[in-house]
Amino acid sequence: MSELSDKIMALKAFYLGSDIRQSTSKNDILVQLEKKVNDIHQINDKNEIKIFYLLIISDILRENNQEKMIEIRKQAKDLADELGSNFYYKYMNIVNATQTQNRAYGLSEGYIANRGILRRRVEHHEYRFQSYSFLYDEAMAAVDLSEINLNIELQNFLFKLKISDILENQEILCRVMSSD
Repeated sequence: MSELSDKIMALKAFYLGSDIRQSTSKNDILVQLEKKVNDIHQINDKNEIKIFYLLIISDILRENNQEKMIEIRKQAKDLADELGSNFYYKYMNIVNATQTQNRAYGLSEGYIANRGILRRRVEHHEYRFQSYSFLYDEAMAAVDLSEINLNIELQNFLFKLKISDILENQEILCRVMSSD
């Protein structure tokens, strides 16, 4: 895969995992993803699709089942290393950029909180007595991308394509992985 494809696939795995984690049908989707992973046995071009599914599963488990999440990430890393793929490492850049730390909050920093997984942030800036607000996508920034840099097809893939569409037609992934 190209550098851009690695970034796009890592972002999509993160976005889908984050969305599915909040979904009421999370368990059903996990079963479908695990079946897809088990269906890919031999080493071939489908293994990057296997990494994609493993990373989605690990992201779904990110807050609730740390032990299994670590095991699945290790499988994805080992497979990526075997293939010489950077896809896993791009995904981990996103994970690191979106994971918040415990911080002290309040008037006197009276309580400690962790805001969890941060997907977007708003920054306010003032310039010449005018105030501006900017919305940043933490995940895209982690892999040095912006929506402006993406064509319509890649934007649709990242922001509109559902997991059900991907599970029904893996060729969608193959097209993105082969794009430059």
